Amino acid sequence: MRLIPLLAALAIGDASFAQPSVPGSIPQGTSGISGVLIDARTKQPIAGCNVGLIQVNVPRNAITTTDFAGAYAFIGIADAEYHLNTQCDLHLPSCYRSPGTEPPGCDTVAVVVDQRKSNIDFNLIPGASAKGRVVDASGRPIAGATVRLGLPRFDARFVPAKPAQTSRDGTFTMTNLPVGGYLMEVDLPQAPGALRPPIVYFPGVLMFGDASFVELAAGEITSGLTIVAPRLSDNTLTVRVVTIEHSLSGVEVSFVRAMPLVTRPVPIDASGVGTIKGIAPGLYFLTARARSQDRHWVAHDLVEFSDGEQEVLLYLEPAARIAGRVVGENGAPITYDGVRVGATWLHDGIEVNPLDITETPVAANGTFTLDGLFGTRKLQLIGLDPDWEVRSIVQDRSDVTGSGVALTANTESKVVITLGRR
Repeated sequence: MRLIPLLAALAIGDASFAQPSVPGSIPQGTSGISGVLIDARTKQPIAGCNVGLIQVNVPRNAITTTDFAGAYAFIGIADAEYHLNTQCDLHLPSCYRSPGTEPPGCDTVAVVVDQRKSNIDFNLIPGASAKGRVVDASGRPIAGATVRLGLPRFDARFVPAKPAQTSRDGTFTMTNLPVGGYLMEVDLPQAPGALRPPIVYFPGVLMFGDASFVELAAGEITSGLTIVAPRLSDNTLTVRVVTIEHSLSGVEVSFVRAMPLVTRPVPIDASGVGTIKGIAPGLYFLTARARSQDRHWVAHDLVEFSDGEQEVLLYLEPAARIAGRVVGENGAPITYDGVRVGATWLHDGIEVNPLDITETPVAANGTFTLDGLFGTRKLQLIGLDPDWEVRSIVQDRSDVTGSGVALTANTESKVVITLGRR
């Protein structure tokens, strides 16, 4: 038998249904739903919590607040089927569940005309709390960092939690957190002129596979958490663009991290030198582009950055180009109006930057030319009639449909793209 505190029982008695209807968009009627909110640990009523009533499959809702005895009541409502949920300051959000229903499942409550359901109760789990500090490698506090919960351990489920900001002394407090083991993530403030810092995981690592889970218990405070940010501000990558061509214009250098995708330009001075500060250890791609009269010049490199200071030389060479033709299988006629050929850079079969696509229109006779290229390129047709699909891409008599078009500096590759009907 379920026991309800005496004050709560009195608050939800039949007399409560004589009160005015709860404001909201729920239509008025002669039915009612009421209950109490109980702390699952202490078995005490919870006052000051919001309880929401939502009509099933209809955008109508109402909200009320529990009284000093943890009681709530929706009175004078229309006969219908409803969802109920809770929102409290110190207890985890929940929805109404019949006995035997496990999270995250929710159940509905149905009332007919003149029906009053008065035992729609909630046993709420008190939220956990976490306290700690974010400091740099020298132990100095980091203010303005954002601390949040990340992925749960396999025996916990993800529950949204409000992040916290570190104060001037680097401290943070997070409240009403879910129970279980969770990763803790930190977004560090970005220094002027530096890259946006990567996510730092507790206790101070950059790869979530190296992180430790933080244990959170219902109604308990996990304190003494210290997250030490790796030393990134001193990390500097210097880029030097080298060329034998003296009449270059519009030299552009780009810096790309593929996972997660980060791309930004690198300002280059008159001597062809640029710097990137605050770089985290990892793999990065550098590209340089320039023009001299009617010729494209390019350079690219894969950089495995560790820490400290590193320097990369980018040697500009005349770019490669693709001269291609799009044809129909067995000579089938195709209309190329609005069709474009796009080329993205591949590394080990993966697109380095899917957002960076070199494009050119396909002429009425199916021909196209792509210039300013380097590396291996994945070709795609943009704006193609959905009745057609690419059957093969052949480069100099070799099928490169899956592998991409491999290019050599200062050369032209012949490519044929064959289409067939779906």
